[in-house]
Amino acid sequence: MNIYKGNIAGFIDDFYWAAPFPKMIEIIQFVQRNGKKYGYTLNMDKCTYLMASSNTFTENELARRLDVITQLGIPISNVKVHPNNQQNIPLELYNSRLEQWGFKVLGAYVGTTEFIKNSLNTKMDNINEVADILLKYPNSQARYNIHRYCFNQKINYWLRTQFPQDCENFLESFKKTQMTLIASYHGIYDKQTINHQLPAFTDLYRRVSFPIANGGLALRCIDSVFLTAFLCSMAASAIHLSNHFPLWIQTSTVDNVHQITTINETISRTTSDQLMFSVQEIQSKVTNGPFDSLDSLALIFNKLLIYIYIYT
Repeated sequence: MNIYKGNIAGFIDDFYWAAPFPKMIEIIQFVQRNGKKYGYTLNMDKCTYLMASSNTFTENELARRLDVITQLGIPISNVKVHPNNQQNIPLELYNSRLEQWGFKVLGAYVGTTEFIKNSLNTKMDNINEVADILLKYPNSQARYNIHRYCFNQKINYWLRTQFPQDCENFLESFKKTQMTLIASYHGIYDKQTINHQLPAFTDLYRRVSFPIANGGLALRCIDSVFLTAFLCSMAASAIHLSNHFPLWIQTSTVDNVHQITTINETISRTTSDQLMFSVQEIQSKVTNGPFDSLDSLALIFNKLLIYIYIYT
């Protein structure tokens, strides 16, 4: 990648551009002038502009850039200034910018940890609204089926696309919501009663995750999904990612099998650390498991790809 020329990514009609400020302005103006020729019109009200965290501006330079951006039609509320863009700003302003610096990519969140966690909290509020509707549904058998086949899967996408450590609070909130649904199958709808008998309901929560043949309700263990979702998502995407980031992930064909040969774990250290966090948690819980003796992401991904190919 050449950051001075800029980068572009897209999916159908969603586009994401990264470039130095003058080039970015040039890109936006070009698309505004020529996009209609190809049936593409920028919806400026839905555009989000993130200022790179590596840049530091004077008050005048920041004001100038904001003016240029808003003159293009991007609402000022959609321009995200990173807290590091200015020095010696009040703590309240710093924290506010930290919480707002980010955007959404195909339903997933990119930005500061604070932005991601706040966005997931908002999603959790929406999920709780759905749970409240389910709790009011009088047919408990139908409620259980919706819970098992629809509701339980609602957080899978974010567990696959967000860093595990950014999802920890999100996961705990979801488990509490699941517990209220599980309690309802036993005629208990009062959350205070659940809190007063938390050890008993925690044990019940664990048991209903077992398959029906083993005495459970097949509601699955969301903790297991949490530990494996991001790791498996990255493994499934790694070969495709290697086409776009060859310095990060290298592949080769061995015995007619396309596999990962090396992953430079220093290029995206945060991603590598998050992946190894999941691996280490799995190793601590599963003795003599599939990751034992595997000490590199390349070996771990190849092991996962074998399972993915077998079960898909």
